[in-house]
Amino acid sequence: MTEKDYKTALRMITYERIHLLRDVEHRSIQRIADDLGLNFRTVKKYLEMSREEFEEFTNSICKKQVFDQQFSEKLISADFGKLVLHIVIDKAVMRQRAAASLLGA
Repeated sequence: MTEKDYKTALRMITYERIHLLRDVEHRSIQRIADDLGLNFRTVKKYLEMSREEFEEFTNSICKKQVFDQQFSEKLISADFGKLVLHIVIDKAVMRQRAAASLLGA
């Protein structure tokens, strides 16, 4: 099971527990939030969603996470490339200064 599958399964279990606590045990939104360690807005949002809407929501989160991961990897590699470029330039400048000081001495 991948991490993505695991998170999706946890979201689905949370969705089911929220609906169970509300429909069967008639708990308030705040009490459900306190019992599950969630924000009351999350509980309210999950209660307002049908199963189909929740599945679409979960799929959109997964797609966003994959995009964010790919985007952050590109940013990291771009930043690393800039860092390497700065190091190369700094070394070249240091060599020029060292050569100039040797010639001037």
